[in-house]
Amino acid sequence: MLQMNPYGVPEGQFEAYNQIQCPFCHMTLGFGEDIVGKDMIECSSCKKQFSYDDGFVERIANLPLGHLFVFSSRLGAFQIGKTSLNVGEFRDIIFSKPFYKVSGAFLVDSQGQVRESIETSDYSITGINLSNTGFRLISSKSNPNFQGIVDCSWIASGAASNRKIPAWHIFFQNMIDLLVKAEYGTVIVMAMMTLDSYLDNILLKNLTTQHKLPEELANRIILSPKFGRNEFLGVWLKALFGKSFTENCEYNTELKEFATMRVAIVHPTQEGLDETKLTFETAQKCIDVTVKSIKWLCYLKLGIIS
Repeated sequence: MLQMNPYGVPEGQFEAYNQIQCPFCHMTLGFGEDIVGKDMIECSSCKKQFSYDDGFVERIANLPLGHLFVFSSRLGAFQIGKTSLNVGEFRDIIFSKPFYKVSGAFLVDSQGQVRESIETSDYSITGINLSNTGFRLISSKSNPNFQGIVDCSWIASGAASNRKIPAWHIFFQNMIDLLVKAEYGTVIVMAMMTLDSYLDNILLKNLTTQHKLPEELANRIILSPKFGRNEFLGVWLKALFGKSFTENCEYNTELKEFATMRVAIVHPTQEGLDETKLTFETAQKCIDVTVKSIKWLCYLKLGIIS
């Protein structure tokens, strides 16, 4: 079965969705190989400088949650196509340009809804054998009397180059995909991994650039089992940036609740959290709190929070 990513919007809208915003003046900027991964971008409006990562944070923080489903962290490479096939046969789809690393492909039904497979009373179609160069559509009849050719639309996404993507971007994308798949407990676990990874990235850059520590030593400090997340969110942030997340961020209480849920999910007990009772709304709230917490950390790093 193909790994699905729920973008489901017309090709012409992808570029508009996959832009970044200036964290200082909120100006929307371009998207593409000219700015992906850059450590220094100058806003054409306010002339202040920030990194691509900072602009990515600002963009996702200002998108309605439902629109996060169309925001790709895989460098914004998309291909869309339409084909037809005789039901009961297969069709090989070859991408017009191979992906450096494909992340997903999915089908779109006649109502424009994203599907892992298309099933009607007459036939079913699904995709298999996803690779960087293409995939295969297979079909079968639900109605043995059905005869005919059917149209099938598809969308694929992936990385167009080998530019390095921050780990937290990958966790973020996985979190969104898991919400669509209704794996609500795993959403909470992935959300906390996303925040942890983003926090580690901030601390690593500060220790290596501002405090001139070798990267290996900085990583050893950040990943040391001697320090817990609360210490990094509290004591370490206050020492390095002058503010403590645990003392100063309005999202701390909600984040602690989800962090506690994460522990209960990863280390289940008989009296612990019942994952079957988790809802879409709970998982959605967790994503919202995570994104807002990341934005707070980004603003702290940039000096927007004084």
